[in-house]
Amino acid sequence: MKKIIILLLPLIFINCVTIEIPEQIKAESPYEKKLNAGLEESINAVTKALEALGWKIDIVSRSRLIEDDKSFDKRSTHLAYIFTELKQSYKLLTSSYSIFNVRLESVDEAQTQISVRYLSVTPMPPLYREKFNYRNDRLAEKLFSKIDTYLNK
Repeated sequence: MKKIIILLLPLIFINCVTIEIPEQIKAESPYEKKLNAGLEESINAVTKALEALGWKIDIVSRSRLIEDDKSFDKRSTHLAYIFTELKQSYKLLTSSYSIFNVRLESVDEAQTQISVRYLSVTPMPPLYREKFNYRNDRLAEKLFSKIDTYLNK
């Protein structure tokens, strides 16, 4: 009986793992693309694409950055950040937690530069050390495909 309890004890603590996910993901290896659409149209397409793939939008933040250059004409850049909520995926002995950060920068009235950052954290048994993954090529490909679909409607 003691052997069974000892074998089942780790199963009790499987969901008792604390992980820390940063709000801003490092630019480890972002996926980048130039969209042929204005900033607001791009924001709408990205949020719809993320929601279509099952992600919940947490924050959409818009800002204007005024770059100080040496000329008399100061250039302003319009930026937007889209943050998703944490998404949990269940694995055999653990769970995986994923998040997206999307940065959109207006190039001009008809083009927007998009930078998608992805982070997945998986606590690995038996010591539950965290495994960080900054790449998911298949998911990024699906996201860009959905964005293109919403922009071409």
